[in-house]
Amino acid sequence: MKRKIEFYWDYPALAARNGWQGSLFLNFTINRDGTVSAVRLERSSGYPMLDDAAITAIRLAAPFPPFPADFTVEDLSIKGQFQYHIVAPRGGGG
Repeated sequence: MKRKIEFYWDYPALAARNGWQGSLFLNFTINRDGTVSAVRLERSSGYPMLDDAAITAIRLAAPFPPFPADFTVEDLSIKGQFQYHIVAPRGGGG
């Protein structure tokens, strides 16, 4: 699941150029059939563009594999943290 979300998650170019960084927390529900519902931003990064990119990654990654037949739960509540940090290139040339 994590790999699938990371595949769709990106650092918006405009945000990176502007030096926008931060962490955000999301809650979402995975239903028995693998669909995602109730994606909620619990704590913003402070930048709507970064928050939206994380929410979009979750929505694009869905659906996930359905639950096994012997699972007794109807859905799973997931809490996720997304961190955006700009790392300066090594060296410095000059």
